[in-house]
Amino acid sequence: MVMTNGFNQNNPVRGGNWNGTFQIDYTKPIGKNGRIDIGERTYFIQFKSENQPTIQYFNQDEQPETILKNKFRFTQQVHGLYANYANQWKKTGIQVGLRGEYFGYEGFVYQYNAGVNNGYFNLFPTLFVSQKISTHEDLNFNYSRRVNRPNFFQLIPFIDVTNPLDTSMGNPGLKPEFIHATEITYSNQFGNQNTFMGSVYYQYTNNLIQRFRRFNPDGTTFSQNRNLATGQTYGMELTTKMNLLKWWDATINLNVFRNIIDGSNVEGNLGTRGFGGFAKLVTNAKLPSGWHAQLTGNYYPRAAVAQGSIAPYGNIDIALKKSFMKNLVNLTVNATDIFNTLQTETQYNLYPFYNQNVLRKNLTRTIGINLQIRFASKSMRNAEAPKRMQTKKEKEKESKNRDENLKKDDGGGDDNSGGGNGR
Repeated sequence: MVMTNGFNQNNPVRGGNWNGTFQIDYTKPIGKNGRIDIGERTYFIQFKSENQPTIQYFNQDEQPETILKNKFRFTQQVHGLYANYANQWKKTGIQVGLRGEYFGYEGFVYQYNAGVNNGYFNLFPTLFVSQKISTHEDLNFNYSRRVNRPNFFQLIPFIDVTNPLDTSMGNPGLKPEFIHATEITYSNQFGNQNTFMGSVYYQYTNNLIQRFRRFNPDGTTFSQNRNLATGQTYGMELTTKMNLLKWWDATINLNVFRNIIDGSNVEGNLGTRGFGGFAKLVTNAKLPSGWHAQLTGNYYPRAAVAQGSIAPYGNIDIALKKSFMKNLVNLTVNATDIFNTLQTETQYNLYPFYNQNVLRKNLTRTIGINLQIRFASKSMRNAEAPKRMQTKKEKEKESKNRDENLKKDDGGGDDNSGGGNGR
């Protein structure tokens, strides 16, 4: 319920969905180290939603709010067939794969009496090559073409009037993003179990999903996710872990990148270029009496978005942990954002027409206590978890983290993250 200028608004939403998944995978070993994987995955979802908005002016009865009334339904299906080959020859490893995917989407927006249809068939190749340079050094190259489909919050066409001066709405006509990603990584283990990893990467995105804000003559604004023509990001990431003392280690991660965004398909002069990045420090210390401490710090410098930039921000978290009864009982105390600095401020600069700052601040400073009790036999307590190699999916996840370079915005109105990534 919202109270604004002498009236109350209610906007309850009802709806439902059902979905189903079918998946089959087959693996055949080839020789000593090789294998072939093939499989198929089908995903189907049917969704419908309808809101029942009402408005009640001061000293009057509650009545339907027809302006906000809407009903939305959609059906989405994804069929993907993949094949993957992997092998290892002495110091060289390779994985190569191809996925063919059919995607179909049909929706209907009753408020506009209009249907929305979108579909494609596309091929998505992947390539991973690893080369062991020496006992402690490795070089890796990977390329992948991926798809990032819009999520529910980005699609649903209900108007959010929580703030009448700054309304927003989902966009049922959003198309998926298609992403080409390339990365080269060098890793080295040196000294007393110290590690260094350096990467250079490039990513090109078609149909980039990013929030577009419209400034109205009366001073109000309206925002909605739109498909921009293209987005590019390229940069370098460095990570090192150092054992400073027997009881103290630190991991430092630095990422510097440049974004190039072209939104001329939405508005003639919409686009920007700019640098961004982040820095992260994680340090662990063994304290007396069996206590362990961890401090985590994050810093995000100014980053470019289509219509302006995100101001710098950061946060610091701390945690303490102690185990009892031969690790059967674990006590953890953690505090997040201890200085209450985690927030996003989007600065829209559309000179000479409009300039606007939007500050979003959620509840981020918290204190938590966790007590974990395990019940296990002595043999299970003494057993060590087996080491495993990094999987293809984990390598793809590292590459997908670059998507966030182009995903900064003020975060209002809906969730800006993608709803479905191609396998």
